Amino acid sequence: MAQVTSPPGDTDGTGDTVVAQVTLMAQVTSPPGDTDGTGDTVVAQVTLMAQVTSPPGDTVTAQVTLMAQVTSAPQVALVAQVTPPPGDGRVPAGDPDDVAHLGPFHFPCYRWLQGYGTWELPEGTATTPAMERHPRLQRQRRRHLVQQRRRYRLAPFAPGLPWALPLGTPLDPDLSYSWAKASAFYLRGSAANLEAKLRGFLAMPCSWPSVEAMTRVFRCFHTPVTEYVVRHWQSDAFFGEQFLSGVNPVLLRRCPRLPPNFPVTEAMVAPSLGTGTSLQREMEAGNIYLADYGVLQGLPTATIDGRPTFVAAPLCLLHQRPDGEMLPLAIQLSQEPGPESPLFVPQDPPWLWALAKAWVRSSEFQVHEALTHLLRAHLLGEVFALATLRQLPPQHPLFKLLVPHTRFTVQIGALARRFLLNPGGVFDRAVALGRRGLLALVARGLRALRWRSLVLPRDLRHRGVAATKRHHFGSDATKVWRAIRRFVTGVLSLYYLSVPRFVTGVPNVPIDVPRFVTGVLSLYYLSVPRFVTGVPNVPIDVPRFVTGVPIVPRFVTGVLSLYYLSVPRFVTGVPIAVPRFVTGVLSLYYLSVPNVPRFVTGVLSLYYLSVPIVPRFVTGVLSLYYPSDAAVQEDPELQAWVGEIFTRGFLGRRSSGVPSRLHSVRGLVTFVTTVIYTCSAHHAATNSGQFELSAFPPNAPAAMRAPPPRSKAALSEREFLEALPAMNTTATVLAVLWVLRNEPMDLRPLGHYPERHFTEAAPRRLIRRFRRRLRRISREIRARNAGLERPYPYLDPENIENSVAI
Repeated sequence: MAQVTSPPGDTDGTGDTVVAQVTLMAQVTSPPGDTDGTGDTVVAQVTLMAQVTSPPGDTVTAQVTLMAQVTSAPQVALVAQVTPPPGDGRVPAGDPDDVAHLGPFHFPCYRWLQGYGTWELPEGTATTPAMERHPRLQRQRRRHLVQQRRRYRLAPFAPGLPWALPLGTPLDPDLSYSWAKASAFYLRGSAANLEAKLRGFLAMPCSWPSVEAMTRVFRCFHTPVTEYVVRHWQSDAFFGEQFLSGVNPVLLRRCPRLPPNFPVTEAMVAPSLGTGTSLQREMEAGNIYLADYGVLQGLPTATIDGRPTFVAAPLCLLHQRPDGEMLPLAIQLSQEPGPESPLFVPQDPPWLWALAKAWVRSSEFQVHEALTHLLRAHLLGEVFALATLRQLPPQHPLFKLLVPHTRFTVQIGALARRFLLNPGGVFDRAVALGRRGLLALVARGLRALRWRSLVLPRDLRHRGVAATKRHHFGSDATKVWRAIRRFVTGVLSLYYLSVPRFVTGVPNVPIDVPRFVTGVLSLYYLSVPRFVTGVPNVPIDVPRFVTGVPIVPRFVTGVLSLYYLSVPRFVTGVPIAVPRFVTGVLSLYYLSVPNVPRFVTGVLSLYYLSVPIVPRFVTGVLSLYYPSDAAVQEDPELQAWVGEIFTRGFLGRRSSGVPSRLHSVRGLVTFVTTVIYTCSAHHAATNSGQFELSAFPPNAPAAMRAPPPRSKAALSEREFLEALPAMNTTATVLAVLWVLRNEPMDLRPLGHYPERHFTEAAPRRLIRRFRRRLRRISREIRARNAGLERPYPYLDPENIENSVAI
């Protein structure tokens, strides 16, 4: 670690660049020939002068020579990250990341340093607690976590909700918006409110005179999608399409049988299904879907402008045609069928059918804003962010992996509690549930939330929509999920499968490189053994192979488990492409003895091709040598992080299925993938399009002002408009949604990590591969969108922000 002490007098916290004293703490090993002959590893202190910068974005770089004055011995050689002299022959040409282990030391400092004091900066190499062997460095980790838990104390915001920072807690600069982000946020909000005031909408608590008059509110706030919504809001096809590619695409589920409280008959839906089929036949074929809003039943509602508002708990039945078009078949506006809860169908009078759909869209608005968006993205995202800050030290690989996905999350959560969820705030003034109903709904939703619904592949399978046509959300989200999982798998396997130092640059298990090269090369110069070619020519001499490679369990575990791939024949019995393997591996050795990074790049990267952990691979090979799951089970910092998410985010409910401890690498990969996906892609899918799809009142009414119709009598346009939100309510909701659009200012797309928390070569290579996959996904999505009348751009990786920042 490094202690950076600002000089006396630097108390203004302005972020000046100053000359500061840096005390370097490094693990060193006494050289051969030392006086006591112990060769023990100690902690040495090297004091030097370096320029450091206060604001975030600084990396303090300390260059240490091979001969350093230390406290424990007259002369020692540093074993990690030493800058060699110019022209040193040990520095190979090629990728600079491949020589990161030669130096210099890096001390990432992506935080504000304010005032006069001493700060401890851990050296940049990622280490788990098991890798931190010296007691002094272990104590530094524990001391940092104690300070963080005191700094960020948690408290319940409301009964039944996830915990957060206490209301009114001043946010330090590390959690706050950047100047650019804050300026854009407040300017956008001020402009939206000013527009609504100048045009007089906020002073009009009355019905809109006509549907056409509603379009006037878009004079300054409009996009191509809002114009599309205005033209198609009455279309049944657009109504059904939004269940698949709208802002709440996580509700629809396949309906193999009708629920008992939804008495739809064959005769009711026959005109919509057409000839040659039936409701029963379509359900058996998997073409019938259900949207159930039962979670809204019995919630309190708000009084807005002295007038009560209403919320329904409808059931909506939909049918997907062979061409993929999703159309509504029947709507029931309550959970209890009966004479006063009729079933509405497309053949009903036009304004009556439009009102029935508007009621469904109003319920969609309530569920989306409270559960899909606020709970699952913001409140849980804030729990993930605070648990990361409170339970993981900066040198932990999980902290380095997750901290970019926590950026500004606590700030936007504090703003939501201040302006949206406060008494008399936006929800009380413009949304039917009001603050009281919203908090009750969030608490109810959290009680019903299950872990499987947060893990995307399980959720799609459970709802039966994994193979649904025109499911742009499902298709795009699956691609992004897989890319995130591959990235997470690659990074975590570097630290939780005892990967030797020559692979990761982590000083955990030194390896005898010459002996290793000799042991491996002798296999290939003698003959190509059977495990390489699959040809039964020369059986492999297993004892010789084992004795030729020192620390075999760590080597096999660390190397083979990096890929999570379709493992070649020598492991699983599955045939391997022999030319590629021979060309990629053996030719390296017949040319020359390569340096270690080249060996790793040439061999290991060939297999990093697929996502799942192969059970046969783990059972047949890795478990024989090293019980890798124990590295997860025995990491106290990791388990504390998971435990806090379980107790503070999900309130310790075991019925949720959320793990309170992790027991395997596979479980860890799924957990971390879910966290990153939730903070990035899930939030983008539920936030980015809400202004465009929800600002036009008939498509997403925030507050219905009349109870649901109790008969099927025909309605007029005036009666339809009297049930919709008033003009001032519409303007308020529009202004808020305009502010909450993705702000391009200071946006960091998924996979863009300008702050270099990982300093080693291996994770840096994985980040570059991750970005290449995301760019490929982006090209595929844009090519598809070019042929769509209404594109679905929200899960284009270039439009996904790393974190819940808005």
